Amino acid sequence: MIVYIAGPMSNIPLYNFPEFFRAAKILKDEGYEVRNPAVMSINTWINKGIIKTFDDWQAGCEIELKNPLPLSVYMRNDYRMLSYCDAIAFLPGWLSSKGALIEFEAAKNMCLDCYELINNELIQIDKVYLQ
Repeated sequence: MIVYIAGPMSNIPLYNFPEFFRAAKILKDEGYEVRNPAVMSINTWINKGIIKTFDDWQAGCEIELKNPLPLSVYMRNDYRMLSYCDAIAFLPGWLSSKGALIEFEAAKNMCLDCYELINNELIQIDKVYLQ
């Protein structure tokens, strides 16, 4: 199963990338194939010449804070990535994240299985939220 990770990034130090990386490791260790928008963001920064290598991602976060790319740049990439997934896993705080809520609506429209990652475990989101 291919799982997309979603969660808050804006207004969180280092755009919450360490939490995205931690979640990706947990899911990979459980045997899931993972799509991580933090990785996509870093690759976008490399492609746009904002940073030179993947290892420069922390510097990329600082640069992005000063001269942010439009949310639409990220959301278009995220939609493409999400369209190849079977499920979406939300990190804590996702209900207060504009981007994660958009991804939730997209996931519902794509009929993906929706989960929250709680205490390192995927918990299916109650069907009430999915209506």
